[in-house]
Amino acid sequence: MSNLVVILRSMAYMRRYWRSSLLAFGSLLAATFLSLTVPPILRDVVDRGLPHTLPQVAFTPRFLSDGLRLLPAHPELIVSSALLLLGLGVLRAVVAFGQRFFGERLSHYVGYDLRDAFYDKVQRLPFSYHDQTQMGGIITRAISDVDAIRTFLAQGLVDSLSIVLMLVGAILAMLTLNVPLTLVAIIPIPLIMLVALRMGFIQTKNWKLVMEDMGAVSNLLEENVIGMQVLRAFNREEIEAAHWARLNQSLHTHQIRFTETWSTFFPLMTFLVACCTALMLWVGGPRVIDHTISIGTIVALNGYILLLALPVQRLGFVVQQFSSASSSAKRVFEVLDEPLALAEKPDALTLPRVAGHIRFEAVSLIYRKGGPEALHEVSFAVEPAQVIGIVGPTGGGKSSIINLLARFYDVTSGRVLIDGHDVRDVTLHSLRSQIGMVLQETLLFTASVRDNIRFGHPDATDEEIIAAAKAADAHRFISEMPEGYETEIGERGVTLSGGQRQRVAIARALLIDPRILILDDSTSSVDTRTEASIQQALDRLMQGRVTFIIAQRLSSVLHADQIFVVEGGRIVQRGRHEDLYQVAGPYREIYRIQLEDQEHARAEIDGMAARTAK
Repeated sequence: MSNLVVILRSMAYMRRYWRSSLLAFGSLLAATFLSLTVPPILRDVVDRGLPHTLPQVAFTPRFLSDGLRLLPAHPELIVSSALLLLGLGVLRAVVAFGQRFFGERLSHYVGYDLRDAFYDKVQRLPFSYHDQTQMGGIITRAISDVDAIRTFLAQGLVDSLSIVLMLVGAILAMLTLNVPLTLVAIIPIPLIMLVALRMGFIQTKNWKLVMEDMGAVSNLLEENVIGMQVLRAFNREEIEAAHWARLNQSLHTHQIRFTETWSTFFPLMTFLVACCTALMLWVGGPRVIDHTISIGTIVALNGYILLLALPVQRLGFVVQQFSSASSSAKRVFEVLDEPLALAEKPDALTLPRVAGHIRFEAVSLIYRKGGPEALHEVSFAVEPAQVIGIVGPTGGGKSSIINLLARFYDVTSGRVLIDGHDVRDVTLHSLRSQIGMVLQETLLFTASVRDNIRFGHPDATDEEIIAAAKAADAHRFISEMPEGYETEIGERGVTLSGGQRQRVAIARALLIDPRILILDDSTSSVDTRTEASIQQALDRLMQGRVTFIIAQRLSSVLHADQIFVVEGGRIVQRGRHEDLYQVAGPYREIYRIQLEDQEHARAEIDGMAARTAK
């Protein structure tokens, strides 16, 4: 999309707030009109209100010198003009307030709608998009880029219209006073506009460099703050400080260059405005002396030139704002126009309460076009209330199975059925509201423990929250915290240990009473004792619902109804623990590495203890 197209598309958001738009641009018209009425008043004050001389004419009552006479002053005109200018000043202040107030309010409305649409789209974008997009880039678009669009609509767009209206209005008014002098006075105006445009283009490039440096500085600061422990552990303080100094110096250099450009071009434009006045006086002065035109006309023409000066000088600023806003708008609309790979069908069904019949029929999955297969023709069936264990090496495809079940991604081929319904044929809300998940990467929010547990069930009672916490073996440590369930746990749950975070996440999943429970390596960050405690609670809660357990530790899936061993995107073994252990293969190898040696060691320790007791 071109720069103009994206700006016009941004302006389309103003249609909803047409009243504020009318008030803002009506105030702009009024302000321009009131400004244009001031020079004629000054002309009348000079020509009619002040005493001055005119050439001798017949029947003149009084002469000051040969060929000249003094016209009397009109104090009442001076007083009335002063009062009129004062009233116009008040009106201009009122409409200036309206112009700025309604313009800013309108821009904030548009900014609100853009951020709202952006957030809604980000929420609905497929995981494949988020896999390839940096989080910082999304945040920058939602905040900085939307604000750049809003600022242009509030200031740049208003200034653009003000420049056009003032330029046309002032030149037309000047032409009604004196055509030759007007044509002479506006000779530098095109040059002023060229200088302003040149400054705008240069500042656009300078500002881009400033923003890039600010992004680099922000990223480095974020990484160093988050990774402070690693930074100190590897004695990187001085190295990172030098890195920071280089980035900060670059930012400083570009900011100075940005300031220098303004400092250079603005005096030049001020000089060119002065040239307008000088040209007018050079040509108009002799005509005043020979009484071809009046002094008041010169004063009025100069007033219009001064009215033109500020808007024309702001042209460079408008160009820079336009370029920045159009660049930001492109980035925002790139996200808003991103196709929804997981869009619901227009006739999508509401999935009824799930019994638990799940089938994968020759399912294959490729995350990126042209990339390797994450799953290859995976097929299996699960009956209600069964517990399914999924084990295998990292990257083998374990989590991919779960991603398809919750429809975080769509299959490349094959079908995923729940109670006979293809997951692509039902609404996402009705599907995911019946699936409880504890993911491998535990994420808690900056809120109280209570709010984190009831995240998926905001109306849960305190009794239900406590019951879920007890089931996840979290109630004890929560009760020992300073404010119990009201304790704020900090950003990403940093005030909790890894095991505590996972138990809170398990409680959060259990509270919604899901028909399908998914535990994605959910006990990987807890010790063996805590794992055993959680497992006892989960054994009770798994009854009556389908449960998928993705685990690195076989101890979590030994009693599962089915165990899938996933390697290279395929299910290479399946069955119960007793059956799989009897067959040479990857499962028995995993068991030997993880548990068999531990059992032998435990047996030896028990034997030594028995012999010592005798």
